[in-house]
Amino acid sequence: MTSLHKTRYALLTGATFLLIAFMPTTAEAATKKPSCTLTVTTAAGEAEITKEGDVIIREGGTLKIEWDSKNAQEAELDGEEVAESDSETFTPKRTTTYEFEFKNGSKKAACEVTANVIDGSVDDVTSGTKPALSGEVSGTKKVNVAIYQKNKKVFEKKNISVKRGEWEAKVTKALKKGEYEVRLTGDKSYDLNGIATATLTIGDKNTVSGGGSSKGVLSVTTIPLLAGGTTRAGATVPVAYLQLRNTGTEAVQVTGFTVKQNGTASGNVITSLSTSDDKGGSRGASAMNPFTSGSAFAPTDAKIEPGAMKLFTIKAMLGTNAIVGTNLMLDVTGVEGNGTEKGAFPLRGTTWAIGY
Repeated sequence: MTSLHKTRYALLTGATFLLIAFMPTTAEAATKKPSCTLTVTTAAGEAEITKEGDVIIREGGTLKIEWDSKNAQEAELDGEEVAESDSETFTPKRTTTYEFEFKNGSKKAACEVTANVIDGSVDDVTSGTKPALSGEVSGTKKVNVAIYQKNKKVFEKKNISVKRGEWEAKVTKALKKGEYEVRLTGDKSYDLNGIATATLTIGDKNTVSGGGSSKGVLSVTTIPLLAGGTTRAGATVPVAYLQLRNTGTEAVQVTGFTVKQNGTASGNVITSLSTSDDKGGSRGASAMNPFTSGSAFAPTDAKIEPGAMKLFTIKAMLGTNAIVGTNLMLDVTGVEGNGTEKGAFPLRGTTWAIGY
């Protein structure tokens, strides 16, 4: 090799070395900032949150959070490692903030949702076309109340002070005879903002019904009439048989049951839950794949008057992923509604072995 060729070779080699040294690696070039998306579901509906959000959840109510991220390699919930995309159902006893962080290398994205535990009711109403509404509320210092007729707002009162756990608002606009919907909400712009709703009837005697908290007391027990046995993938089986008796002085509106799978089968084998009462009414069906972290919610819509009793059957539909040799053993962990529940929770359901 001549001295000229050696010089050219050295220059080319040095240039190649510099190009390789300063060229970003594939991982570095592909690193993108992760996104953060939360889908929050309560009894009031569903909201999507990408940074910060606030929702209202009634005492004893459930909060489902589904989280997802693009480009994330790691994820944390309140400092604990979780999957990059997943969901979980919570029953907070006090106002709680759930903080998520997603990472891709040194790049991060964070988002959070605060569940404000607020409970309330729409109770008393005076006679006349300009009634005074009142009720009880806990967990907030101010509320808003609005009256709708056929989804058209006809009256609203904002920033009502809560005094000793009670609120009151005088309707300043004359209302014609008929039925109206009363909506009690938080005083801030919550993503999900419902506290209680009620039906207001203006007539010879004004009435309010279905107004949230009630003095109804539900005595909840299981009825040991389900035998269980062996089932298989794709089948629908009864898993709990419940008796609800209202021993209180007011009607109770029941919205559903919380259940937990304590058997050896994964809760994911249950694709849906359904409910019905002994009269063939009060039917309800869950969303697909309702179980998260072993718990789920079986909805219904039943009104139980004082002194009345209803029987409810909860059924589970099994998917094709049911594994032979495992079993279902569902417990009822609570009843959701506007009354007080009394029962030896958890209430043991029926055991089913999964076979061929």
